[in-house]
Amino acid sequence: MDVIGWGWENKDLLARLLKRGGYDIPGKILEKMDPAKFLMPSLAEESEEMYETIKNCGRYVEFTLLLRKSSGKVGGSDQVPFARKNITWTHFSGGIKKYNHQPGDSIDKINFDMLRDIARLMYTIAFTYADK
Repeated sequence: MDVIGWGWENKDLLARLLKRGGYDIPGKILEKMDPAKFLMPSLAEESEEMYETIKNCGRYVEFTLLLRKSSGKVGGSDQVPFARKNITWTHFSGGIKKYNHQPGDSIDKINFDMLRDIARLMYTIAFTYADK
């Protein structure tokens, strides 16, 4: 998990990111979305069971999830060493902020309600997956 206490600042920023990523989400759907309840988790391409678990668990805590399958073997995120050893992985990240890893990156920027909700999502995923 990375910057999970940060929600998306607004729907316009979220819409631009989605469009840049090749996701053409209709405006009617974007209007209904709450940026603070939107996550784009990445997960290992071969992990169909984990994909279904995350998708179903997102509904329990009312998140809108856009699941992306990936090799995960490039980049600087924490999943890379796992992906390179073919260990199933997932990567959850919150919204992108201009002050990430800058002096303005401080605790007062954290959305604690979102952090709590993501912790509930992670618990639900871990419990559900372990119970299979």
